[in-house]
Amino acid sequence: MKPKAKKRKKKRLRAFIILSAFLVLALCLAGLSYSFLMKLNQPAESGTLTDVTSGVGEDGIVNILVSGVDIGDATVELSDDQKRTDTIILVNYNPNTDALNIVSIPRDTLVQIKGHNQKINASNIVGGEGYLTKAVEDLLDIDINYTARVNYEGFRKLIDALGGVDMYISRNMYYDDASQNLHIYFKKGTTVHLDGEKAEEFFRWRQNNDGTGFADGDLGRINNQHLFIEKVIEKVKTPTIIAKIPTIMSIVPKYVTTSMKPEEMLKYAVKFSNVDKSKIVMSTLQGTTPTIGGVSYFVYSEELNTELLASINGENAGSEETEAAELDRSAVSIEVLNGTTTTGLASGYAAKLKESGYTSDIAVGNGDKSAKSKIELYGVDESLVSAIKKEFDIENVVTHPQKTGDFDIIVLLGDDYKSSGQ
Repeated sequence: MKPKAKKRKKKRLRAFIILSAFLVLALCLAGLSYSFLMKLNQPAESGTLTDVTSGVGEDGIVNILVSGVDIGDATVELSDDQKRTDTIILVNYNPNTDALNIVSIPRDTLVQIKGHNQKINASNIVGGEGYLTKAVEDLLDIDINYTARVNYEGFRKLIDALGGVDMYISRNMYYDDASQNLHIYFKKGTTVHLDGEKAEEFFRWRQNNDGTGFADGDLGRINNQHLFIEKVIEKVKTPTIIAKIPTIMSIVPKYVTTSMKPEEMLKYAVKFSNVDKSKIVMSTLQGTTPTIGGVSYFVYSEELNTELLASINGENAGSEETEAAELDRSAVSIEVLNGTTTTGLASGYAAKLKESGYTSDIAVGNGDKSAKSKIELYGVDESLVSAIKKEFDIENVVTHPQKTGDFDIIVLLGDDYKSSGQ
């Protein structure tokens, strides 16, 4: 055999060995993942009020209710059924549009439980996960197809398994609660690497020891949570996640209970991971915050959530032309932040907005370095999202129900804007 022929044969053999190794690794990982997932499919809890709707409807839309139970009294050992749900999130997926809605439900939401006014986060204590599921179904007039519940110990371990995330701190966050062994210390203007413990602190903070904090209480805390979830989504979508799957899969069965079958989890994990970021929308139910009988509640308003409900149900709530006509360009307050190393990007973008009719003063500055551009809306009607995407030429939009700062709209320009040649 000639030397070149031998060399080609060695290359083919080496390529075959590498390919075979990857196939074996993939098969082993799939088998490992499935065995761990099998442990998650727990029997339905006894005493629950309602069963989760089995399967998915003809339209293929799936609703997954994710809840996180709080710590409670750290000195008393309680089961997860004896704790309040500190975080309640509806994950809504529409396969027809390949869109993912992540909807936060305020824990102070007013619901009726056994004929009495209650906050929705008490549902779990009264009747377990079944009562919480029924409360959300009645509130939004939807069917919950699957549930998943995690406690804060599991939350910490999962974030550690991901390798943590880096988060910019936009305000001072100082808080101590000895009863829960909770001590939070973050300084405004710094970027902090959040491991599991620090992530829990960031996720739970509402106010400082001196009483300063979010003016809208839990709604502001939810906005913080959305910022964190966005960072986690970015981390999960990176190739580095592949090497961490075995560790993650070893943690999940110990701290997460779900009604999903292993094959369903694998199916939706793949679907969700492939959703384009521009089609992942995070929002919060909108409503009012009255005091009833001396207790402060969040009262859900169907009228204020028309656009969101239409999206959840796969309906078209209105045309872009109508939305654009309602946008008052002369009154909206805007800040444009440069998340790249290119100088003058924010001021150039602000000038284009002024040319488009945004006549009020537009603040410009530097923001966190970002690969992707993003728009954050504060207290802006969600029905205007489509029009704003078109006007601002940025698909990634995050909505917040209340205005918590000086601006209605904050635009962060990322590397994708710089590289687009705009």
